[in-house]
Amino acid sequence: MRKLLLLLILFSFTAVRAETTVPSGIICVKDANNNGVLDPGEWQDCIKADDGSNFCPIDMTPCTPDCPAGASFNSTLNKCTAAPTAGTCKAYYSLFYIIYQCSIDGRVYQNLSLCEANCKTCPDNMTYDPVFNTCVSSPSYSCPLGDYECKDVDGQKYCSAIECQDFNSTSEAADTPVGINDKQDDGTVDSNGNCLGTIYIFNGHDMRCRLPGIETAWTNCCNDYTYLLGLLSCTDDEVKLASYRDAGIRDGRCHEVGEYCADKLHLPWGGYICLQKKRTYCCFNSVLAKVFQEQARQQLGISWGTPEYPNCRGLTPQEFQKVDVSKMDLSEVYSDIEKKVQDGIIKFQTDAQNQINDYIQKVTK
Repeated sequence: MRKLLLLLILFSFTAVRAETTVPSGIICVKDANNNGVLDPGEWQDCIKADDGSNFCPIDMTPCTPDCPAGASFNSTLNKCTAAPTAGTCKAYYSLFYIIYQCSIDGRVYQNLSLCEANCKTCPDNMTYDPVFNTCVSSPSYSCPLGDYECKDVDGQKYCSAIECQDFNSTSEAADTPVGINDKQDDGTVDSNGNCLGTIYIFNGHDMRCRLPGIETAWTNCCNDYTYLLGLLSCTDDEVKLASYRDAGIRDGRCHEVGEYCADKLHLPWGGYICLQKKRTYCCFNSVLAKVFQEQARQQLGISWGTPEYPNCRGLTPQEFQKVDVSKMDLSEVYSDIEKKVQDGIIKFQTDAQNQINDYIQKVTK
C-alpha cells in the first residue's frame, strides 16, 4: 500500500512538472541567479512597442524625462514647463483709440489685458502656452539603466537592458554521443574463442543524466533511484544509472567525471546561457571494479577524460601489472560488503517473521 501511494505521489508530481512551459519564438533572457543555466522564470516572451518593434519586458523601467535648464517635467501636461518672463506693454494714444505695444516682440494690441497676457518670453527651445500661462517643450528621455533606447509602450516611455532574440535560431545542440569512447566486447577471436585484440580489465561504460533543464521540464534526472521512479521526463537509461549509483555508498558502481552544457542559447551581447546540463559517470560491473579503477588511475596517471568525452576504458594487462594493490584504499569495498550482508540479514529476519505470522494466522483461524 505504501509503495502504491509513493507511485501515485510521484506520478502526480510528474504531471505538475510536465506543465512547465519552455521558451519559443521571440524571447528575452536574464540569468537572475548567475548560475549560467536557464531556470524557470528567467525568460519572457517579448512584447510589441508602439512602433511595432520587439521589446523585452524583463526589468522594464520607465525612462527619465530630461528638460532644459530652469525647466521641470509636468506629468499632467507630459511636457517640460518653465515660468515665462513678462515684458512691458507701452501705451500709445491717438485721437480715437489707445494701442499697447509689447516690449519683447513689438506686437501691438488694442487691449492692455490682451497685451499683458501675450507679452511673455520663454527660455530657448520653449514656447509660451497662453492656456496654462507657462513655457512648454517636449522632453528628451534617458534610460536609468544605462545607454539603452527608450521606446513608447502603450503611450509611455520605457527601456530595458535586455535584447530580444529568436529562440529557434539562436539555440544550439552541443551534446556528444554517449559511449563514443567506450571499449566494446566486439573484437575478433580465434577458433577457440580467445581474444585477438586488446583485453581491458574492469572495463567501464559512459553513462549520463540530465540535470534540471529545458529537456526535463526542470526535473533533476540525476537524483536518486527512488526519486526517479515514475518520472516520465527521465529516460530508462537515467533510471538505470540511478540504480547503479544507489548500489553502494559514494555513487555505488559509478565514478562521476563531471558536468557539461549539452544545449546552449547564444545571447545577443555575446556568450551563452545553458539550456540543458548533463552529468557524466563511468559505471562498472561492481563497486570493487569502480574502486580499483579509481585507485589504479591515481597510481598510473590515467585520466577520466572530459564530461563530453569520458575515458571509461578498462586497464590493459600491462597497466594492471603495474598497480600496487598494497597501496590501495579498499574501505569503500568493505563497507559495501558489510552493507549487503546487513541488508541480507534484515531481509532474512523480515521474511522469517512474515512466515511465522502467516502460520500463526492460519493455525488460529
